[in-house]
Amino acid sequence: MRIDALLAQTGGAAFLGSEEAATLKLVASVVNKQGGIHGRPVEFVVTDEQSSPQTAVGLMGQIIARKPAVVLGTGFTATCKAIMPLVEEKGPFTYCITPGVQPKPGSFVFSANISTHDLAPVNLRFFHQKGWNRVAIITSTDATGQDFEEGFNESLSRPEFKGLTIVAREHFNTTDISVSAQMARIKSANPQVVVLWSTGSGFGTLLRGYHDVGLDIPAAGGNGNLIYAQLEQFKAFAPKDLYFAAPPAVAERGATSGPVAEAQKPYYAAFRAARTRTDIPSTMAWDPAMLLIEALQKLGPDASAEQVRAYLSGLHHWVGVNGVYDFQKYPQRGLGEENAVMLRYDATIDDVSTVSKPGGRL
Repeated sequence: MRIDALLAQTGGAAFLGSEEAATLKLVASVVNKQGGIHGRPVEFVVTDEQSSPQTAVGLMGQIIARKPAVVLGTGFTATCKAIMPLVEEKGPFTYCITPGVQPKPGSFVFSANISTHDLAPVNLRFFHQKGWNRVAIITSTDATGQDFEEGFNESLSRPEFKGLTIVAREHFNTTDISVSAQMARIKSANPQVVVLWSTGSGFGTLLRGYHDVGLDIPAAGGNGNLIYAQLEQFKAFAPKDLYFAAPPAVAERGATSGPVAEAQKPYYAAFRAARTRTDIPSTMAWDPAMLLIEALQKLGPDASAEQVRAYLSGLHHWVGVNGVYDFQKYPQRGLGEENAVMLRYDATIDDVSTVSKPGGRL
């Protein structure tokens, strides 16, 4: 059974899309060994949207013309935002593999993982409980940075963060080759922690700037950068204390007991068999693919977009690798801030460890 997946295999977002495509192959392998969907083998057919919103819109138009019930992707904030107007009112059911969009409740668009708007308070709660109340932030001016900053600003108004002060706020373009001026202003503001929010090469630019001005304070990054192959490239100038708010499944020492741990077992086993590591793209893609497959197994391979939307919208105790999903409490997503923890990346061992309780609490 064919399931279309629109993912970046080339361009700036390929660091995400290539691993997401590899994850879908592993999902298909696991599901097909168990009989597929009503005896029909599953095949995720990946189309390269080239990290381009314009290209994604054109390709989604071609997919829509084939009248599929479901589509996976895109896997990047800017491209998902570009295709949403095409599908949110009439379908097909589209599961974007990115947390950086906020779909309309009741629409045909779902968003994977924990919303960036929910990751913002997890970061702030961790900072506040650590006593890091002087915060600086620098974000990219693209869709990824704008979405996070919106959620960050919303979170600052919460009473629990009274006493926390933003001492510096900077922006940069992902095509900039230096952020020295912005980082110098941040350093002069004497923060206790700095938020570096961008993905891919933009995150690398931020880390270089942080290092070059001699900052030596904790830093928090966007969880879209929790990709070991990418972090390996940044090891020489990564902060000693680099944190990410993310689902605990990114660290293989996440849940150790209970239903979530049971759901994680085949996930980790599939990646070990493929001789590769799990990181954020794999957690982004695994649960949405499994949710779609379960819906089609329950409803039948000829289910309509409306039926799939209704089925998933009604789930309120579905156990995945990222937590227990409740689509009635969190429409279009299923997960909330209590599903995230703070992870610390240690460049000396190229690995992450969990350093908080759910929600960023100590």
